[in-house]
Amino acid sequence: MLKKILIFILLSFSLFLLLIFIRPGILINPESLKFLLSKSAVLKEWSWKEAQFRHEWKHWNDRKFSGHFKNLCLEFNHESFIFDSCLKEVSWDLQLSWTLNDGLVVTTLSPFFLSSDLMNITLLPSEKTSGAPPEIWRYWKLLWSKVVPDMLIEVEKVQTVKDKRQYSFDLKLVKAKNTLELKSWILKLNADPEKVEVTMLEEYRLPIEGKFAIPLYLKQAKLLAVMKEKGIPIELTGDLELLSFKINSYVDLPLQKDYLRNIFLASKADLQILDTKNKISKFVPKPYNTLPAPLNVMNGTIKSFIHVEEMENTTSVLIKSSTGLDLASAQQNLKLTLTVDVPMPIKTFTPGAISVGVDFEDVKLQFPRLSKKSPPPQFFPDRRFKKSLSRPKNEERKSNLFLDLEALNDEALQIKTNLLDESLKMNFDLKIRAGEIKEGFVKVLPLKTTVFKRPIRLQDLVINFKAPIDPVLKATIKFPLPEYRITLELEGPVSDPRYVFTSEPPLPQNDIFAVLLFGRPLSELDTNDKNAATKTNKLLSQGILSLSVLYFLAGSPVEYVGYDPESKNATAQFGLGNKSSLRVGGGREGVNSTAIRRSLGKGWYLDTSVQNSATPTDTDSRNYGVLLERIIAY
Repeated sequence: MLKKILIFILLSFSLFLLLIFIRPGILINPESLKFLLSKSAVLKEWSWKEAQFRHEWKHWNDRKFSGHFKNLCLEFNHESFIFDSCLKEVSWDLQLSWTLNDGLVVTTLSPFFLSSDLMNITLLPSEKTSGAPPEIWRYWKLLWSKVVPDMLIEVEKVQTVKDKRQYSFDLKLVKAKNTLELKSWILKLNADPEKVEVTMLEEYRLPIEGKFAIPLYLKQAKLLAVMKEKGIPIELTGDLELLSFKINSYVDLPLQKDYLRNIFLASKADLQILDTKNKISKFVPKPYNTLPAPLNVMNGTIKSFIHVEEMENTTSVLIKSSTGLDLASAQQNLKLTLTVDVPMPIKTFTPGAISVGVDFEDVKLQFPRLSKKSPPPQFFPDRRFKKSLSRPKNEERKSNLFLDLEALNDEALQIKTNLLDESLKMNFDLKIRAGEIKEGFVKVLPLKTTVFKRPIRLQDLVINFKAPIDPVLKATIKFPLPEYRITLELEGPVSDPRYVFTSEPPLPQNDIFAVLLFGRPLSELDTNDKNAATKTNKLLSQGILSLSVLYFLAGSPVEYVGYDPESKNATAQFGLGNKSSLRVGGGREGVNSTAIRRSLGKGWYLDTSVQNSATPTDTDSRNYGVLLERIIAY
């Protein structure tokens, strides 16, 4: 039975070919074409003003076919698009031959010609999933085969509509034996059997209104695809004025069902911004065209490399980018690498949790000059950036940003300030999740400097983070005084670390404080200095004074420090010279006092004081006093 069916099919096909070559007019004529179209559901509407079919018998297996249509109007409805056009002219002049060796061969006597003033194409949304991927290599070889004739197609306007958005462009296609040229809009395509090259005929202004201070143009864009049976390497290059780009990809052939994912995985992009400062000031609208300090004085390059990797979830890919900043000014550097990982579903293109990492390679920042005698300047938010509307208190703010900061070499991060004799060098490795440091460390590298006229040597300082535990501090600070070497060891939670003072040669604790304050042990101090050292030690042990206050006192001409736990009043006395001193006091009771004490010689002292109450009465709230005192030593 199967054999009979095959014989019938072969005989029918042979009879059809014989009929085409011997009596083609029986099947190929306007009347038979109208009959076939009326029985077909392919076209919704069709008509023509004039149609001619001409054929000439050259040989039993060689025929010439020519003809033309005038005003051929077609409307074709498909589940994914609607095609509607009136073609001014369609003509052909071909020679068809058939042999056992070559099969059917089409010889172009004059190119197949099609012209139209307007083609309308409406793209429709379709919920059906696409079938098998197109066989690109098969279609490509067919395009250059002997079956496809030379062509000349000219369309003045192709109008496409998608999601109520309308696009228009012109179209001209010329195909010869081994060349194909297509011009459309501002693009030109040149192809031969081995490659496809698409170039821009002119600059293209990007439709980004209000985003940049001046129009942004795409320039010198070029796409090159090398056609091979096993795959197609693709390269896209161009210049966006702000940046230049180069994108490489590869299309495996034949296409698989998940070919889009494979193309993403093979994609790599290089982006580069040169002369960063000038380009930002030129293209970014005011007032955002000036970067905040210290970046406003830096210039250099920004280079970014983007590639795609596989994920366990086969419906998504991981887009990875590595951006290098190399900016510099006369005294500052900003060289770091920013890495960003973004999971991206192929179908929805909705990014998942974003992971950000910063690797500091060579960062040298110089702070503005600060006064050692006045508080540091206040810092205010940049007014160019507005705060977003606050969220309701009962609404939790969820963050999908993972941030990793890393600076691990000796030159990674350096901060210069006039308050320190050397640059402050830091290492760190921090993992930040939802705006909180979850894990990592910050380390200050060895530092030699002078604070409050006292030298210090920061041997090491490390803060370790491990949420939810409070950050833990560990530090060693040395005070290289002329005759003694004092060491301060800090360890424990940052909010309340434990500390221990040691010295070389060894000294009691009171002597260590005396050396820090006055440079000498208690036994070598006078009575006032001994009292200051002893009371300071007591106040530190009670947690009333901090270590930073102690070091400030050490750099000042302190003579006395006092504190009364009952009244909560504190008093400090500083030397003003060989014979004078200043005493200040204050407390929670709202009483502040200031006094100047002057030595008159031979045990005589003159005290003048002013006491000011924060609660004024009907009388003057200020009390003035003068005391003449003589101290007789026995």
